[in-house]
Amino acid sequence: MSKANFILRLIGVIIVAFAATAQWVVLVERTWALIWDWYKFNEFSGHITVGKETQIMFYLASFLAASIGIVLSRFNANRKDMKAGISERLCRLGAASLLLGIVYWTAILVSPLASFR
Repeated sequence: MSKANFILRLIGVIIVAFAATAQWVVLVERTWALIWDWYKFNEFSGHITVGKETQIMFYLASFLAASIGIVLSRFNANRKDMKAGISERLCRLGAASLLLGIVYWTAILVSPLASFR
């Protein structure tokens, strides 16, 4: 494998891992805010307010990063060296984490605990 190809795959793995980590940091923070608002304002129908454009960007960025992870895991699955196995698992784990985060956030958005501005 050429050095340029290796660097591109490494950058892809880093992007997928960073996107999955950043997504879950935001999801945990928004969940914490949701729980706090529900607890604090339960008598007044406590909920969080989210922007429509922000949600569109969230879904587009998450699907793009997950797609990169799936494509890279397929490319790395054809190789037999140790580095390919590790990067394949990282890409697959990152893509699965991103898709799980999308499902989790969708469940929150369709609940009465979130409202759009």
